[in-house]
Amino acid sequence: MKFSLSVKLAFGIVLCLGLVSAAQATSSLTIVSEPGDVIGQGVNKSYTSSSALFGVNGTGESVTLGVSTLSDTWYLTVAAPRGEKLARGSYSLAERAAIRTGRSPGIDIGNNRSCSQVWGNFWVRQIGYDASGNVTMLDGVFVQRCGSATSPRLIAYLSYKSTPLFYNVVSSAGDPIGLGVSKNYYGDSSDFALSGNTNSAQFGVTGQRDDWLATLQPPTGKSLKIGTFATHALHDSTHAGLNIVANGHSCQDNNGTLAINNIQTDGAGNVTGLYAAFNVTCVGSTSPLRGTIRFHL
Repeated sequence: MKFSLSVKLAFGIVLCLGLVSAAQATSSLTIVSEPGDVIGQGVNKSYTSSSALFGVNGTGESVTLGVSTLSDTWYLTVAAPRGEKLARGSYSLAERAAIRTGRSPGIDIGNNRSCSQVWGNFWVRQIGYDASGNVTMLDGVFVQRCGSATSPRLIAYLSYKSTPLFYNVVSSAGDPIGLGVSKNYYGDSSDFALSGNTNSAQFGVTGQRDDWLATLQPPTGKSLKIGTFATHALHDSTHAGLNIVANGHSCQDNNGTLAINNIQTDGAGNVTGLYAAFNVTCVGSTSPLRGTIRFHL
């Protein structure tokens, strides 16, 4: 089932350019250095904004993020092809950012060591800008090889002032909804939508040749809130309603659980953030469908 224009408008799909409150967002950097990598020297490290200082400087053409502690300093520079602006998506054949040529994007990850030549690629999952075009939020995965295209990798997993935005699904063989396929959806390849209120909320994902739509309803007479609920496809007095459609595939009823770990609404009662997990099995099937929804929480 492809999202129709009316469904997209009803959902108010946002292209996830990072309009997220900095007060709700934290920052983290995880460095994975393969043995033989000359920059990280085979040591893996992780930093968060609770124990390290994060700073960013730059625009959509080229931006540098710095992370420092009393003992470590790292920088990550990423750049769009010259004359362009970084956006969500994948970038391949990256060269050292400062000396990139032609249509190549740029990357440069270093500490007290740096590379004269870089081979790399990266995936921008979320990015945000202020009114002046300065980068205010960045989330992605960045891979660098120093010295040659076959050198060991240095991988940086970065979340700078961003909140989680992804959908994970695990479909067992024989599941009539997911058809036995397991996938992770992030902002580099997929668009996300969340609409509705605590009486009925809809979460949608389109990307990777797939369209997913989940409708969540509380037990009748109640509201969606933090907690774990037994589910059917349609709600009743003792079950939450959880109806999941994937590429036109669904089932008439299910038995399972819906765990709402966090939910956020605005002043008008509209759901603006959701963190939930589900485990459902269609009636007549023995194959479960499991998933995790993270929409800015």
